[in-house]
Amino acid sequence: WFEVERFDKLIVLAPFVGYDLNGETTRARSPSLDWWKLTVEMLLKMGFNIAQIGTLNFPLVYDHPNFYDKRSLSLLESTKLALGADLFIGACGGMSYVINAYGQKTICLYTDWIKNASSQALLPVNYKDRMIPVFGENDINSISLETIREAVCQQINA
Repeated sequence: WFEVERFDKLIVLAPFVGYDLNGETTRARSPSLDWWKLTVEMLLKMGFNIAQIGTLNFPLVYDHPNFYDKRSLSLLESTKLALGADLFIGACGGMSYVINAYGQKTICLYTDWIKNASSQALLPVNYKDRMIPVFGENDINSISLETIREAVCQQINA
């Protein structure tokens, strides 16, 4: 349907869901800015370049020469960038559904934000079975850096 440019050693992040960080549901479903800063530091130390997609309503999670602000891209351009990367990491929301629909390697961060509902029922479907769901019980910020590191290594080496 469209051309996808390939980027080596690139991880694309969609760190937040919703439209801004003011909503309680968005904050419950999205890791905090502090959590993302620690995660990005780890990924940069692992030798990756990082691009953040999403909306300009959300803050840029990091400032570094190998961290790229791509929040102003359209949905199509964001999708193409994520599909050309080695890996996509995102909170379980709109972009995670889009990127998983294409079968890209993904790490989907999710939590039990809807009480009394099966949290896995909310996950996107990856038709190539290339998604690693990472669950933060009661708090999405409870996901450890080691868990993310292991998931990244598993996806990159798959």
